[in-house]
Amino acid sequence: MKFMTEASFTITYDLQPDDLAAMMADRERHVLPRVKTTAYYILLSLFAFSFCVGLWVWSRKGFEEATLLLGLSGFFLIAIPLARMVLPKYFARFYHRKLALHGTAIETKFAPSGIHSAGGGISSDMEWRTVIKLTRTPRHFFFWVNKVQAIIIPLRTMPDEADQQALWALAEQNFAGANK
Repeated sequence: MKFMTEASFTITYDLQPDDLAAMMADRERHVLPRVKTTAYYILLSLFAFSFCVGLWVWSRKGFEEATLLLGLSGFFLIAIPLARMVLPKYFARFYHRKLALHGTAIETKFAPSGIHSAGGGISSDMEWRTVIKLTRTPRHFFFWVNKVQAIIIPLRTMPDEADQQALWALAEQNFAGANK
């Protein structure tokens, strides 16, 4: 359900675990790319270290003594990409249940004065100056209020492209005006 005037836009939607997973993925891409890169290099360094030490032990004491370290390097090589694919969806479902959002309608109103969001026991009022970044994906709008949290607007709730364009234009106008 949508209600739009020239100065405001109100939308009601049900937040799904996939929406939270999309927010986490967008956070890694746009808001926290340095953390993602740092974690990657740490894990890659652990793989390289365990592999090199394993080879060194193998050359000194034989293969049987080095199997644990070589196995550990193989674990890092296989488990890290697998964990990066599986864990975000698990955490999204966990937080969705923890916040008791299943089947709860969330109503968000965008106005020149700020953003009001309420539903599922959560209520917040934010001025536009508290929004640090706007990001748009093919399935969501994200209004980042800090480096961890965002207001998520799933575009499935606005099938009309004109509504999506109107909301994005309103958000860009108010965000630019507040963050001069």
